[in-house]
This record gives sequence, C-alpha cells and structure tokens, in this order.
Amino acid sequence: RYILCELIGRGGYGDVWQALDRHRQLFVAIKVLHGRREDPRSVERFERGARTMRQLNHPHIARVLEEPADHEDFHDYVMEYLPGGDLERALTQG
Repeated sequence: RYILCELIGRGGYGDVWQALDRHRQLFVAIKVLHGRREDPRSVERFERGARTMRQLNHPHIARVLEEPADHEDFHDYVMEYLPGGDLERALTQG
C-alpha cells in the first residue's frame, strides 16, 4: 500500500519517512520504530504515543491516520505529511 520515498526525520525512537499511500493517492509520513525492537516496553510506549496523538485534533499537530501496526516485526504508524521541514530546523533558523 505504501511506497517509501525519502527519509525525512530521525528521532530517539524512530525514523520518519515520506511515503506515497497508493490507496489515498497522497503523500503521508510513516514513523518506524528503530530496528526490530524486542523490548515490549519500548514497543508499548511507541504505540501508546501513536494512539494518544490519534486523539488530538489541532492545526499545528500532524494527525495520525492509521493505528500502530506491526509488519514483519517492524512497528510503525502513519501520519499526515506536512511539507516544510521539521521543528528542530525551524527553531534553529529562528
């Protein structure tokens, strides 16, 4: 369903990819937990964060579009893609 296009961010817990959602015909952002995390606490924290974000509705917060998923032991969730860079870059550039 998703075609990964470009790595657009890296964080403490995971990488964020711009991807094409072939069903919706639009770009999305997919956050993937680093590696195949075997630690159930890390996986639970990652998924809880996604579920919490999915409940938020604010113009300055990217919406979570899909429930957290597990694909071949890689954990991820899908968010709306917001072009324009990341928060760290915006803060350092004033």
